[in-house]
Amino acid sequence: MCIRDRLKVEALAERRRSVGLPLRAHLVGHSRLALSLASLAPPVSGSLAQLASRVLGRSLPRPRRRWRPRSTPSARPTHAVLADTFTKYLEPHVGDSALSALGAAGAAVEIADAGCCGRPLLSAGLVPEARRVALRLLGRLAPRAIAGTRIVVLEPSCWSMLVDDVPKLIPDDPRAAWVAEATATFERALLDLDPTPAPADAEGVVRHAHCHSRSIGSGGELEALLTVLGVESTDTGAGCCGMAGAFGYLHPEVSRAVASDRVLPALDERTLVATGTSCRAQARELSGVDAIHPAELAAARLT
Repeated sequence: MCIRDRLKVEALAERRRSVGLPLRAHLVGHSRLALSLASLAPPVSGSLAQLASRVLGRSLPRPRRRWRPRSTPSARPTHAVLADTFTKYLEPHVGDSALSALGAAGAAVEIADAGCCGRPLLSAGLVPEARRVALRLLGRLAPRAIAGTRIVVLEPSCWSMLVDDVPKLIPDDPRAAWVAEATATFERALLDLDPTPAPADAEGVVRHAHCHSRSIGSGGELEALLTVLGVESTDTGAGCCGMAGAFGYLHPEVSRAVASDRVLPALDERTLVATGTSCRAQARELSGVDAIHPAELAAARLT
């Protein structure tokens, strides 16, 4: 998390102590619980999401049945894919693609269904709650880190939480450093496996790296992976896509204005490859382009 975001969290936390936070902050902070409940009855929750979308002026994501991976657990896994909230309840196909791509590159893969990383709570200024959630997460991930299993994260905001924010939230717990060291983005994990893509004429794509990736040093991994996969790409040249998690739903007009500056002009009829769930949602809604996670492209090129 960059300095600006930390200042925002501190300001929200102070506001909570003095006057309290609005209900919407608590709803955003507990989004994993809301999505897990919604996934129990997707038709009902889809109708509610459609109604809420009309009120907000933005298309809300519609939960699916929770991700139930088809992989066969390995006795000695080398990589563990984190079942983050977006993958588990909104885009299970991204998780399946990640398992496929990593397996094709030679990894023995398992699923780390360890719960929420605490990012929504922290971003909403609910710092004590984020710390409690992060402690639970460390309890579930630290044994993997100690065993030498690489923890692979598909969502950049979760990755930055594990490698940057959790060690600052819980500085006296050695497990935070162990987990941070063992954690990698999907792009980094696959690059380190040195995959060999199948020969094919791959169409060029547009790429967009997540703000959290760029802010703490992994923004170039997407371009590097696409190059290894034999896919030509051009960058959107944008900073933030304008969605920024819940921001785009709370401030839709500002969100569209940000996207209109660079992201939307960069999109043509080519596929957008973006690491962030919110980035892909923004592009799909405002431009109608096909927007995919790099794991989906990697699975197609390696299997």
